Amino acid sequence: MRSRRLGALASTCLLALMTVVTAGVGGWQPVRIALGVLLVFVTSGFAVVCAVLPGGQLSRGERLLASLGFSLAMTTCVAVLLAATPIGLSTNSFVVTLGGLTAMVSVFAWFRTRRQQPGFR
Repeated sequence: MRSRRLGALASTCLLALMTVVTAGVGGWQPVRIALGVLLVFVTSGFAVVCAVLPGGQLSRGERLLASLGFSLAMTTCVAVLLAATPIGLSTNSFVVTLGGLTAMVSVFAWFRTRRQQPGFR
């Protein structure tokens, strides 16, 4: 079970990094939209939930709903913070900030989940 979660966290980090990389590319609009929707609604919250609760405290359904809620909360916080800074809230600044934050949190969650595995030294 945890090995699947580790794979999902690695995929979350990869999706977040792909979203950041495609932020400045002009011709791939459908890919950018798909990656953006995943980033805003699923992957950022999944990384936070796995970082906060690395064990099996939640069922799949509870983890999915918590991921949705944390994703929306994290997206809202990033948008408000960017709007309050001199950088401003633009598409590129939002994607780079949320994608970078998601990648960092997913790496932290990966290490934390891996440490919870039996036999880890």
